[in-house]
Amino acid sequence: MEQQLTDGLVMRTLSAGYADDAAQLPDFYVRVFSEDESDPHPEFLGEWTHDLIGGTHPTLTPDDVWCVVDQQRDDKVVSALLLIPQTWRYGDVAFGLGRVELVATDAQYRHKGLVRRMFGALHERSAALGHLAQGITGIPHYYRRFGYGMSLPLGYRWEIAFAHVPERKAGEAPRFSLRAATVHDAPQIAEWDAADGQRGLLSVVRTADDWRYEITGKRDESIVRWDVLIIQQNTPTPRDVGYVIARKVRGARVVQVYQYVMGDESSYLATFDDVLRGLVAHGESMTADGDKPAGLISFSSDISAAIDTLARKTGGRSINPLYAWYMRVPDLGAFLRHVAPVLERRLVGSAAHRFDGEIKLSFYDRSGLLLRFADGRLKAAETVQIGDERVNGALAYDMFLNLIFGMHSLREIQTVLPECWLDKTAHTVIEAIFPQGRALVYPRG
Repeated sequence: MEQQLTDGLVMRTLSAGYADDAAQLPDFYVRVFSEDESDPHPEFLGEWTHDLIGGTHPTLTPDDVWCVVDQQRDDKVVSALLLIPQTWRYGDVAFGLGRVELVATDAQYRHKGLVRRMFGALHERSAALGHLAQGITGIPHYYRRFGYGMSLPLGYRWEIAFAHVPERKAGEAPRFSLRAATVHDAPQIAEWDAADGQRGLLSVVRTADDWRYEITGKRDESIVRWDVLIIQQNTPTPRDVGYVIARKVRGARVVQVYQYVMGDESSYLATFDDVLRGLVAHGESMTADGDKPAGLISFSSDISAAIDTLARKTGGRSINPLYAWYMRVPDLGAFLRHVAPVLERRLVGSAAHRFDGEIKLSFYDRSGLLLRFADGRLKAAETVQIGDERVNGALAYDMFLNLIFGMHSLREIQTVLPECWLDKTAHTVIEAIFPQGRALVYPRG
């Protein structure tokens, strides 16, 4: 793909075949993000870029990377972004999602609409791949202009100081320990991951090959490089019972834990203390010379709620995730029709069991959504134009996405946006089909 813009600028994908575009990208990202003083290690982004465009990534292709070059300056790359195709689950229903990443523009080329042009091309590409949604973890507010809304928690839920990690009694041997995963562990990790994903409102689908890439396919200094650690039960014949994904970030005093997943052979209660001790040891082993020593373990907001009581009773400090994923669902009707089996199961046994009827919602911008049910089955879900007719409720901005993805309840939304409302019928049905819960999202990077 190649498109002439104005002022000697050209937008094109890496598949256009200009080798120098790919060669420039890692240094381009390091240069642009070096301007942000809040990012102390922009070189990690350069390493990630090498991984993404180097030809070994499981899903990203040259058609998924866009850049704008200035032909008047020897085809210098001045703006770029990319799409990481992946499959997520809503409940147990898989759907295609495009993760948008590494959006950047040289300072002197900003406010020219370059990112908007690339987003248009990216959305077309994502739709062609069959994606029903896009997501990005980006800077505050900016991506709302492209149809995205903050709809999934992003951050850390618990912090446990090393000082609160229980010490073993004298002479006590660890019942469980952590070891580095190998590619031979990938099928078992994929099995554990798939079972755990069924417990979340949202999760990410990964095959054994995907896990092999997670274990060995990323550069050590990549910003998305995490250590995959197997939880091993120390019986006479050691037995693998689960896994942890963690890392010690250079310059930080924290061991970050993104996933902690148990199989059926043991439990969080049985393994928790030994896993904490293993994470302390792992953080200490990963601290480079001259780096700050770790003193804290933080657990992602995407980790199973099963650890909440354990963390609290171990002296953990609860954190309200301070940020969120931006999500975009370009056709709400198509998405809801796709995940209808999940919605219909949620109606069973609820106050709206076997619901018959229509619900029409307004989004306060002359658009809305029509849902039609018959005997508890979703028969229609369509985006509609809203005039002066009677509706069953109204939700401002992108708050309907907050309900779909379980981030907030209507009551929580109304504390900030009291103009959001649902009548008795709509509230009962919406509350049943869109419960609050935890997303278990470890995104493909």
